Amino acid sequence: MIVKNEKQDRQCEINISELRGEFTNLKEVLATDLKDNRGLEEIKKAIKYHISNLPHVGDASPLPKIWVRLRAALDNYSHNYISREEYYRLCEINKLTDRQDMLRLSRYLHDLGVCLHFQDDSTLKYCVILKPEWATTAVYKVLDNKAVRKNLGHFTKDELADIWKDKEYSDMRDELLQLMMKFKLCYEIPNKAGNYIAPQLLDIEPPDYSWDKSNNLILRYKYEFMPKGIITRFIVETHDLIEEQKLVWRSGVILNQDGTRAEVIENYNQREIKVRVFGNQKKVLLAVVNRHLETIHHSFECLKYETLVPCNCEECVDSENPYAYPLENLRRRLNKNVYDIRCEKSLENVDVRRLIDDVNLSPQQEDGEFNVQNAPQKPELFKNHGEKLKELRNAIIDAYPKAIKLEIMVSDKLNQNLHSIAGGENMTEVVFELIKWAESRGLLEKLVKAALEYNSGNEELQRISQYFFN
Repeated sequence: MIVKNEKQDRQCEINISELRGEFTNLKEVLATDLKDNRGLEEIKKAIKYHISNLPHVGDASPLPKIWVRLRAALDNYSHNYISREEYYRLCEINKLTDRQDMLRLSRYLHDLGVCLHFQDDSTLKYCVILKPEWATTAVYKVLDNKAVRKNLGHFTKDELADIWKDKEYSDMRDELLQLMMKFKLCYEIPNKAGNYIAPQLLDIEPPDYSWDKSNNLILRYKYEFMPKGIITRFIVETHDLIEEQKLVWRSGVILNQDGTRAEVIENYNQREIKVRVFGNQKKVLLAVVNRHLETIHHSFECLKYETLVPCNCEECVDSENPYAYPLENLRRRLNKNVYDIRCEKSLENVDVRRLIDDVNLSPQQEDGEFNVQNAPQKPELFKNHGEKLKELRNAIIDAYPKAIKLEIMVSDKLNQNLHSIAGGENMTEVVFELIKWAESRGLLEKLVKAALEYNSGNEELQRISQYFFN
């Protein structure tokens, strides 16, 4: 619906037929003057009518009365947050006694935004935030802090203690910091425990750095509408790969993995993210970058964008601005057994399979599918990869029952701080996050080798390692 606020009775003309052609779900265009509320009642009625006619409204069974009563009790609670145990007690007082039902209710209220209960987070699962606006205010106390802004988003745990010194925040500092990291608002600087960066406050200007423009792999993402925050979320997700932990700015970052470099820059005005990669392991690092960006893309509902693959004809191969093909167009051609496509710059025909292979993007890659560059090459093994990851998780837990031994191995062999990858004391959760981290960065084989080297006598690790090495 479009609501026109016709201040002082000025008429606002809108080409409704043109808008309906672009937005097929446009229902009504209504006018009001919010100075005297002319037409406001009709707008309210129209909103109620259209909501009540949405497909899912009224289809579900009524909520249990106990849930309704408990929501009212939580709404009336004076505290900003309560412990999980206190939440359980409140449920029991209101005759909800099954633990699974208690957690279903808190998940339902979390999804509605009534409260916040991150049941799968090793730190946040122990508390229920009853007033989300309290948490939002706490976060903005950090992001709006003059010292933090002056320091280009850098802050320490000691500074947080001062920012959140008020009684309403002081007992929840660890949880609030974890909340900021969960929402990708900051990250801990590797090898500098207690030091954090909020990337949205980084310097606007990029730092000085050199770049070899020869023999680059290039990939571009072009958005129909570009949401704010994609690049800052990407920076948080890949912060452990930032070159020297210095080559990062508000709209871009230089990543370095084993000497291979990736430049990822957002141009918000052109609704575009451009990636170029140089080094001996270009395809591996480009796959890591693509994987992270795709994960961020899929977190937005119905985000429309194109992945543009550069041409590799003689004229384009060393060009900084090669002709580019939409990836979906290339995949569609393969599905129709059309194996070449014309470059509109050189007018040469180029091999579709080579175009896709150059950027290491599988012709058949589906949403959420495992990254092919890291998967076993035998098809029958590839089908069982999810099960093998579970076996790997169990083998690592068996080989490293105590977190300290796993922490030493990760530090010595992967040069990483385990706590920055996966916090908490639950080894199942820690190892799960560690494997997920390694998989997303193309380091799964390296993790398996490191785990086996430090615990060579473990038979389960020996057995499962053959799957990842062959």
